[in-house]
Amino acid sequence: MTADVEQTPGINPVVGVTGPNPTSNQTTGDYKMNALYVEGSVIPLRYGPNGDRYLRVIYRYDDVDTNDKASFTPFDRSRHTYGAEWQFAKNTRLRYEYQDHTLDDFDRAPAPFIAAGGERNVTMHMASIIFWF
Repeated sequence: MTADVEQTPGINPVVGVTGPNPTSNQTTGDYKMNALYVEGSVIPLRYGPNGDRYLRVIYRYDDVDTNDKASFTPFDRSRHTYGAEWQFAKNTRLRYEYQDHTLDDFDRAPAPFIAAGGERNVTMHMASIIFWF
């Protein structure tokens, strides 16, 4: 997917001109942002009286390229997500995901991002319970 982002070049009006270096928040004008994802899943186990209970294994890869012209968002990000989903009752699922985010162009990251503790790789674990009615 490609998104055409329209913005007026100059100081970011949300940030304004205050702060130590307002020129670091310059917008670049119009640009294109690209994104893609691929996702797959398989159900290795079904059980229950009607086969309505199951365990699903999920994998997803996604990638986003933001505005490479701007000094404050030159990020090419990718993420691998590994997950499992267990439907153990009617209208109820338990889900777990492990995500590994990578800032692919970390060498171009702005100094304030790095100074604030920004890292090339960030991992996270997410558990959720899902009900629907």
